[in-house]
Amino acid sequence: MQRNIILKHGKKTVSGLCFDPSGARVVTGGYDYDVKFWDFAGMDANFNSFRSVRPCECHVIKSLEYSCTGDALLVVSGNCQPKILDRDGFEQFECMKGDQYLVDMSKTKGHTAMLTGGCWHPRKKEEFATCAEDATVRLWDVNQDGKIGRAHGLNSSHDQISYAVFCLKKKKQNKTKQKKKQTQKK
Repeated sequence: MQRNIILKHGKKTVSGLCFDPSGARVVTGGYDYDVKFWDFAGMDANFNSFRSVRPCECHVIKSLEYSCTGDALLVVSGNCQPKILDRDGFEQFECMKGDQYLVDMSKTKGHTAMLTGGCWHPRKKEEFATCAEDATVRLWDVNQDGKIGRAHGLNSSHDQISYAVFCLKKKKQNKTKQKKKQTQKK
């Protein structure tokens, strides 16, 4: 048995979609700057969202991602400051904006150009990474309220930067596996 439903976000393009880890909720974000929260267990026959927020004023929502525990939501929009919302859509904090007049991106504490992507650490619920058109990937810690984003520079186009966020962890894991294999052979 299959059941299909239509969730109406708005009249503009939906550009972000994310399920919480339990699958009980879905969040949508779009070109209308809104983020809508849907709870399947509390939904009535009208299929309306239970909350709609505009976390980034007049910036398009690019991506949304729940933390591994589902208690926090990373919001990546068209500005340079990622935001963290709690599971009910209330803002926990906004990450720091970088100094756009500095040439060395490692000397500034945040992004200076439009964000292109972001993701949570798969096991550490307090860490996440973002990338932007300033050619940096920044690693953030929720415990520091987004005050410091450690920069990792990339000499690449912004399309490849989005991919790099996900690949940095894989590269490190592969090196560890190779070292283990080498020690086992000896």
